[in-house]
Amino acid sequence: NEMVRTLITSDTAFQCLDLNSVVVVSADGAPNIEKVLAASQWGDEPLPATVVLVDGDEAGRAVIDEITGEFPGKKRLIDKKFCILLSADLHDSMKGSVVETIEDMVPRALYIKAFKSYVQRWHPGAVREHGKALDSAIGEAEADTRGNVAAVQGIAGKVDGLTKDYDKLGVLGNVIAEVQATSSDDTPTDVAVLKQRVLALFAKLNETIVRSQQEAARTSMSTNVKRLVREFVRVRENGCTVLELRRHLQRLSRESRVVHDVGEHLAVAVEGLERAVLKLEQSGQGRLLGKEWARWKKALEQIRRDPLVPGQVDIDLLPIDNRGEAKVGA
Repeated sequence: NEMVRTLITSDTAFQCLDLNSVVVVSADGAPNIEKVLAASQWGDEPLPATVVLVDGDEAGRAVIDEITGEFPGKKRLIDKKFCILLSADLHDSMKGSVVETIEDMVPRALYIKAFKSYVQRWHPGAVREHGKALDSAIGEAEADTRGNVAAVQGIAGKVDGLTKDYDKLGVLGNVIAEVQATSSDDTPTDVAVLKQRVLALFAKLNETIVRSQQEAARTSMSTNVKRLVREFVRVRENGCTVLELRRHLQRLSRESRVVHDVGEHLAVAVEGLERAVLKLEQSGQGRLLGKEWARWKKALEQIRRDPLVPGQVDIDLLPIDNRGEAKVGA
């Protein structure tokens, strides 16, 4: 969230996350992600449009297996294509380096600088009494091949008065402050690289969010249409008025247009049925009974079976000699 607020301008808004439409929720650790996802669902309703971003460490990989149902005994809460595992493939500048946690997106020198500022503010005694040991440990950490967190924990382990359980958010806050303090005319290389990496992450997140939204829209529309058809037919087992049928088709038509492209096939199928209803109204017919209502129920049931691709639902409503020319709902 802070990187969005730091980077966003009128020129870069399209590259950032839209915090007006996307809610960023911290699970406070990989083991809690399953609980957060479960709490996002209401009864049997599907999960809303959701993307999970996890660290690229062992805990991150394990939790993806759990929430996608690949781990024995675990319920599938989300599809794997909506899970992003942080890795060195995110940006060319990260290739060949260890990328295990979100902190590894920050170039090493910038992260250590932020950690040193953190120590100077919150552990001034350690700086006064063990300044040389701190500087020596920082020099060694710059060449450490492990991730940023492990490297900084290595520093803390060599300096009395510091602890490996340091405030990661406090250090990241200093990173943000460093980015905010730079001007576009004189941006240090490490800050420029961090911006590029963050924008690459935003691009990946945005792409995945759009796919998740489309999937959620398809699922929601399909569920709603199935429910509407099921309830309509259930209370009209022996017949239906033409007026009731027309209103029902209008409601299905509105449902098909909730999200662009998602209900395209449904819209075409419903339009075919609406044309057939119009012919009934023009002929003065008021009710559908017996075999005629059975044909209409069959058409509606075909929509209910697969609202996304219902096929030629009106074929049985056409005269026998015209069925070979039926084009509706293809």
